[in-house]
Amino acid sequence: MGEKQLEHAICLILINAISGFPDSLVDRVKLRSEFIRLSLLDVLQQLHREKHVDVVRQVDAFALGLWLGVIEVLPLDNPN
Repeated sequence: MGEKQLEHAICLILINAISGFPDSLVDRVKLRSEFIRLSLLDVLQQLHREKHVDVVRQVDAFALGLWLGVIEVLPLDNPN
C-alpha cells in the first residue's frame, strides 16, 4: 500500500471510530450525517475506486454503519 492509500485508510479508521463510538443511536446517526453533510460520500466513492483492500474495507464499514443506523432509526420515526 502506498503512503497516500495508508493515509486514506487511517483517516477512514478515525472517521469510523468517531462515528461508531457513541452508545446513543441518535448520536451515531447525527455524526454520520455531519460527515455526509461535509461531502464525505463523494470522497468515499472516489476512494472505493482505488481498489486497495484496507481503504475499501473502511469505506464499506462506514456505509454499513450508515445503513444500519438508518434501518434502526426508521421505526423510531414512524412507530406505527
